[in-house]
Amino acid sequence: MDSKEIVKELCVRNNWDFDLFQKYVDLIEEKNKVMNLTGFYGERLWNEGILESLLFMQKITEGLTDKTILDIGAGAGFPSIPYVLTKPNNFVVIYEPLQKRVDFLNLVINELNLEKYVQVYKIRSEEEQQKNLYDVVTARAVANINALLMSSFHLVKVGGKLSLLKGVKWKEELDNAEKTLKMLSYELEAQEFNNTYIER
Repeated sequence: MDSKEIVKELCVRNNWDFDLFQKYVDLIEEKNKVMNLTGFYGERLWNEGILESLLFMQKITEGLTDKTILDIGAGAGFPSIPYVLTKPNNFVVIYEPLQKRVDFLNLVINELNLEKYVQVYKIRSEEEQQKNLYDVVTARAVANINALLMSSFHLVKVGGKLSLLKGVKWKEELDNAEKTLKMLSYELEAQEFNNTYIER
């Protein structure tokens, strides 16, 4: 079963609207023709873009209701937009510094009527002056762990969490962030995330 079919099955099981996911993919593919929005195409777009983001966001928001989640540098909308398409009970904020990507994300929000669930700001996380704003802060493929800690730690509420979707070099990044973690008195828990969907 390919990733698109898996997303369809998840939509049936969870009463999500698959048409929203398809329209989102269509918007990405159309925009990718005229700008470098994402390197994901075809099956990779459905697998690493949609499915992986969806399962990751479900994992880090499990048990949360009426919380505010920040996605830093979402680009084409990963990992937050696939989660938003499920119309969750949590509100998502996206910080994206590039205007062309902000414009695309706002296009997605308007086309798919997602205004109740997500808002986009053209800003870098380190430029945000306010503190303790978000229950969960996440990012994917934006920067290494140390850089993300330094630029976004102040945004996490007391009792909140910073949940990062990292690649194969995460152990090396974690070692390099050890000094910063101690300075911030921050505990970081590493969990291996497998986006392989297991039939239940």
